[in-house]
Amino acid sequence: MGVGKLQITSALTGKCELDMGVGDAEITVSGNRDDYALSIEKGVGTITVDGKEVSVMNEKGGDCSIDIDGGVGKVKLDFVKAVEGE
Repeated sequence: MGVGKLQITSALTGKCELDMGVGDAEITVSGNRDDYALSIEKGVGTITVDGKEVSVMNEKGGDCSIDIDGGVGKVKLDFVKAVEGE
């Protein structure tokens, strides 16, 4: 991301790399957190995962991965249970 605001609500698959720039990001992942390996490094600003502030996180998970390199601004990552049929 360069400069601005990012809002994503989606199921994510494979390897997702998010290199944040300047601005805020709200990422809502449709699915179980246990299905994802998380690699997170905070920049200037805050990163929250399911409401908990983190600086660095390396969490093993399923077949999908989310890698976030924080920039300047807030990053909010939340997981919501997928609704059957979606």
